[in-house]
Amino acid sequence: NEDALSQYLVIATRGANGHIVFSSMEDGKLRNGIDSYANYLDPKFQVQNGATNRLTVVGRGNTLTIFTNGVQIDQVVAGDQPVLTLPSAPTPPPEGASTDQLAQFDSELSAHGNLVNRISNNYKPNLAIIQAETPYFERGFVALVALSESGTTNCEFNNSWLWIIDK
Repeated sequence: NEDALSQYLVIATRGANGHIVFSSMEDGKLRNGIDSYANYLDPKFQVQNGATNRLTVVGRGNTLTIFTNGVQIDQVVAGDQPVLTLPSAPTPPPEGASTDQLAQFDSELSAHGNLVNRISNNYKPNLAIIQAETPYFERGFVALVALSESGTTNCEFNNSWLWIIDK
């Protein structure tokens, strides 16, 4: 099958509080990569061991919309150039916040700054290898995969559906 090496790939990780990666490969070569973040957008996204999160990808024409737990995280249009997307900063505590709340915010803000630096530093060198547009594939396969950086992964795929809707 000559189309087997061309694919869209959507990965949802618990790392970075919900790092979502969209990439496209054409003939086995990376053509594009787009980063999104569920954190601060999806209040139900859980990063703990044993957590359950729903990942939904809706493809209509050349537009792919990505949701976690029913919350839209990003929309990718095949043919658009990649844009550096950074996670939103944490929400400041309310006026008159306690010392503990301020310390928690400072910790979250520091972690956010470190994450933004890491993303920016990774993006710059990789930009040279990512081509300017996301290819548009009219047909292909759907697959569900579990990945683990280390340790044990127990990923359960259930209630999976594929609808093909004519325009």
